[in-house]
Amino acid sequence: MGRIPGAERYRPYTKYLLIVLVLGAIVWGTPHTMIANSKELAAMGGSHHPLLGALGVMSAKNSAVNLMILATFLSFLMYRRGNKQLVVPWAATGTKIQAAMFALAAGIVLFYGIRGYFVEAIVRIGFSVYQVLAVLACIVGVTVIDVMIGRGAKAVGEIQWGKMPARSQYALFILAVTFTWLMGLMGFARSGIRQYWHVWQGVAGHGGHEQVRRHPGPGLCLADDQSLRTHFPQPGGLRVLAGRARREVDLRAGGEGGPACGSLTSRSWAS
Repeated sequence: MGRIPGAERYRPYTKYLLIVLVLGAIVWGTPHTMIANSKELAAMGGSHHPLLGALGVMSAKNSAVNLMILATFLSFLMYRRGNKQLVVPWAATGTKIQAAMFALAAGIVLFYGIRGYFVEAIVRIGFSVYQVLAVLACIVGVTVIDVMIGRGAKAVGEIQWGKMPARSQYALFILAVTFTWLMGLMGFARSGIRQYWHVWQGVAGHGGHEQVRRHPGPGLCLADDQSLRTHFPQPGGLRVLAGRARREVDLRAGGEGGPACGSLTSRSWAS
């Protein structure tokens, strides 16, 4: 909002939206079953973490995703109103109605999310429908009111197109690298799940390079081979770091008799 005159009034609220998005992403990424060795499983008392296990079920994840959608939509709403001064006489009342709709939708999402811990799985699945309907109703209702409330609005100033701070360029670069990296890791996960089977329980692979690698190795290799080299020019420091990590992984793979980094990434993407 730094390039939108008049958007300064909404800037204090952005940190709260960021908190909701970050916490939602953390809950969404929390696994239900922890990958651990026998000692760690014994210390936890099973494969479910005593504290984080509650965040690994779909009740928590559905609630987190729906709250993230509401927070994202609210950010769009603030962006839309950034350089506008409302002139309709019921602007304050309409804004309060919009706030109430957001609060009601968030309350419904949280209610059914918490309620889902105390019902059977088949009932909990049905709760997700109510959460989605509440979010969609909020989006539609708020949008209709915002269109009506914005009629005749005066522009505080023109949006300064092309004015972007340096940190936004880094954010765009990191975002592109992150989602490309994620796609590569998901490709590795898909390839690794089947282990040494070309067709699960049907056709086994006997090429000698069918063992499943640990995640740090493929992650570093994909960062170098796929995300950075293929799509973007690498900054010097990042390229040195990725190259050093790649050589380390290659040495370890060679010591274990496994495939080198290049063949690993090509197998992940080719499969």
